[in-house]
Amino acid sequence: MRIFTFLLLALSLDAAPAYNAYRTFSHADGSTFEARAQGSHHLNWIETKEGEILKYNPQTKDFEYAVIENESLKPSGERLEIGSAKRAQSRIKTPKLNRDALRELYIKKEQAAHKKQHD
Repeated sequence: MRIFTFLLLALSLDAAPAYNAYRTFSHADGSTFEARAQGSHHLNWIETKEGEILKYNPQTKDFEYAVIENESLKPSGERLEIGSAKRAQSRIKTPKLNRDALRELYIKKEQAAHKKQHD
């Protein structure tokens, strides 16, 4: 774990980290929720207090559960619901993002950016 932490720190020195304090985010309909930004400018997402990984969808102007597609983190089309019953249903519909896969993608993006910067 120490090696991973060191590697992550070393790779992110040239990438600005996300401001990761919890703050309020809004959907297009005005409903709000608390989450924090994660990642860097090479790969970023927001994460709720419950650990849900989200991406903003510029078409719908909503935050949606994130999925990995073609080595990118994208919105799934399934919006984070605020009400508890709707939220439980939307969490069932959308496969949970594998944190190990997200970590691997993050490292890959940081390494690629680091290599590009030093070539």
